[in-house]
Amino acid sequence: MKAAAIAKTNEMCVLEVPVPTPGDHEVLIRVAYCGICATDYENFCGTTSFARRGELVYPLRFGHEWSGVVCAAGAKVGRLKIGDRVVGDGKVTCGKCANCRAGKWYDCLNLRSVGTVRDHWPGGMAEYICMPEQNVFPIGENVSLKEAAMCEPVAIAMNGLRELSLAGKTVLVIGSGPLGLGGVASARAMGAEKIVCAGRKAVKLQRALQMGATDVINTTEGPLGEQLAALNGGRKADVILETSGCIDYVENVRLYLENMGTLSLIGFYDRLLTNFNLDEFTYSKMTLRGSSGTRENMPVVIRMLNEGSISMMPMLTHEIDFRDIAGAMDFYRSVSAERIKVLVRIAGGDAR
Repeated sequence: MKAAAIAKTNEMCVLEVPVPTPGDHEVLIRVAYCGICATDYENFCGTTSFARRGELVYPLRFGHEWSGVVCAAGAKVGRLKIGDRVVGDGKVTCGKCANCRAGKWYDCLNLRSVGTVRDHWPGGMAEYICMPEQNVFPIGENVSLKEAAMCEPVAIAMNGLRELSLAGKTVLVIGSGPLGLGGVASARAMGAEKIVCAGRKAVKLQRALQMGATDVINTTEGPLGEQLAALNGGRKADVILETSGCIDYVENVRLYLENMGTLSLIGFYDRLLTNFNLDEFTYSKMTLRGSSGTRENMPVVIRMLNEGSISMMPMLTHEIDFRDIAGAMDFYRSVSAERIKVLVRIAGGDAR
């Protein structure tokens, strides 16, 4: 089978590798669609902190946002069956360590990232992917494989808002990429009263409104804090979901966040904090939380998709064919002005 990989910084390759054979607790999936994530692109460019620390293992079989159809199953697979339409987790858990046995999946002592860093699990930018059953989730027949491939960024964004009571609250989502729009959809589903999405591109902010934002702010048109106060009755936000990766918003959070508010970080940052007033943050009784993907939220997002209470399709701006994967990162760069989510069609609707 063919599998795309990052050969080294700024170099893609297409490998010919054997179709994997599922182990007892694994399923083999024919991949329908796979998304290109910003982390994939930045790993390709060598600009992630992982790359700078030498934590990428080449060839890097990338792709952690995928959908497909189960085509083979191991002898001890019981929940899934051949023909099931599925999406996968961004992490692979061992299911055997003390934390996994206690249900703390994302504290797995043997955790492996799918297609990103260190001893990565081979990713989904391939004709087939093999995954443990516990990290694969079925989708409803009413949900397209194309839309299902975009579940993962929404699940990550939702985790950034976990355990927060949003009823009657103002949520500011900074960033209008897939994580930002996923945050908008999540805040809407969780009952936020006002959902403000801030970004730099009008075309992307229009998509945020389609995802459920009540208001948008174009940060090229004036200071974020002033624009927020003008549309929110002079108030700042109760909760900020920072997805842009711009460290300035973290360092200046006091301009945008109310006392006793929560700042949730789900992006990666290209430099360390150098101008963060910790005393002011503490005095204002704010909460800072970090977040990444979580197994628990993927079924929640899938349930909302099945029910029709959420739509991923406004995130999709571009689609390319797997035959053109060698030039995918150049294409990803070329459409940056309007790009939100780029999907690669592998088997597409023919996956079975």
